[in-house]
Amino acid sequence: MRRRSVAARALSGLSGLSGLSGLSGLLEVIQVASDRGRSVWGTPVHDGMGALSIMMVITGIVLLASFVIAGIVGIKLWRLGADDWLAPERMLAVYFLVSHLIGGVMMTIAYGAWSSMGRAESPDWLIWINGVGQHLLAIGFATILLFTQRTFHPGVRWAETLAWLAIGVLVLSLLGRLLWEGFAISISGGTFHWAAFAVRMLALCWAGVSACAYWVRMRKRMKLGLADPLLVNRFLLWGGWAIGNLIIALSEPAARLIYSWTAGDAAMTADHITGVAGPIIQITLSVTSVFGSLTTIALFLTFFPTEGYKRWVMRQTGPPGV
Repeated sequence: MRRRSVAARALSGLSGLSGLSGLSGLLEVIQVASDRGRSVWGTPVHDGMGALSIMMVITGIVLLASFVIAGIVGIKLWRLGADDWLAPERMLAVYFLVSHLIGGVMMTIAYGAWSSMGRAESPDWLIWINGVGQHLLAIGFATILLFTQRTFHPGVRWAETLAWLAIGVLVLSLLGRLLWEGFAISISGGTFHWAAFAVRMLALCWAGVSACAYWVRMRKRMKLGLADPLLVNRFLLWGGWAIGNLIIALSEPAARLIYSWTAGDAAMTADHITGVAGPIIQITLSVTSVFGSLTTIALFLTFFPTEGYKRWVMRQTGPPGV
């Protein structure tokens, strides 16, 4: 039973801020698979476990880069909105500094520690870290919802209603966990956990679709010479960042569902781990690494476009009327 829970925890450990936080749990799965003489870091490598360990390293680097870029972007946005506490720049700054950076680090610690403990229960200190992290996530995604509404749908009644209803669900989910479910990390998660997860997915989807739709509209103006190509390109980058993070976040429950369908009630032997859990984790890590890299690059170019990138955008645009 313990080996079965190890693989399940490893898949569940992917459910942090951006699906990149269960690295130590994945390492435990690899260790279980190597108990019968398989080499993980050296040669020979069998059943793809060496590739899985490499993907873990890449995923960790991508995760670290995303934290660094989020911090830099958050500080820049906070300074840009210095004259107005309710400015859109301040809203995004709160997300990147409070939720993505601080909350992301706390969730990485929580899920990583829990995945490596070899037991299902969570100690008090881990529950506290996860609880604080969940509150920070809620604050950050509430600001994403408000930013999307006020930037892309200002004064639109349905957008205001959607944003505040979603924020209300976030608040109720936190209250539900405080009063009933608690903040102990579990494999399946409770109703309030998944309610908050659904709101986070809604926030990313709405941000991505709104930005891309606005990009399409602004491209028409750009072709008439009425919009700055670099500014228009920022909407595409921001939409790509949001949709990329949506895909990363959804990859974790998708992997967990596929594992449940595939594994069934099979015994969690080393061969089963390498044959079933290993490939699923490897694919999930590949998805999170690729999209994590793309979203980090998109976020950087959104706020810190290089001169070479600016020239490339201008060349792609062409003169007005073309």
